[in-house]
Amino acid sequence: IYHQIEADRDKIFQAVLNLLGNALKYTPDGGKVTLRVGVDERRGVAICEVSDTGVGIHPDDLPHVFDKFYRVRKHTKMAKGTGLGLTLVKHLIETLHDGKLSVTSEVGKGSTFRFELPIIE
Repeated sequence: IYHQIEADRDKIFQAVLNLLGNALKYTPDGGKVTLRVGVDERRGVAICEVSDTGVGIHPDDLPHVFDKFYRVRKHTKMAKGTGLGLTLVKHLIETLHDGKLSVTSEVGKGSTFRFELPIIE
């Protein structure tokens, strides 16, 4: 069974690359980064998840990770950046594609960024 989404291919590609880039940036050597794609037919959404076994995000930082110029404390020494990547992903997914972006994380165990896009009937 095939499912379709209405999306700008380049913008979705950019969102996925940003999420993968962050996962790779914050995962130490020997860690694991996983990309999963699927469909929840019952809810009518296509799902993309990027998970890592990296440093994780402190609970105090989680509500702010999608804020413009916000950078997670302490771990910023290991990675350069402007603090705009996740803000851009949120804009690409939620504003331009009527999707939903979320994150779960545990310090020292890693993070999972997930976005959902409506499938076309």
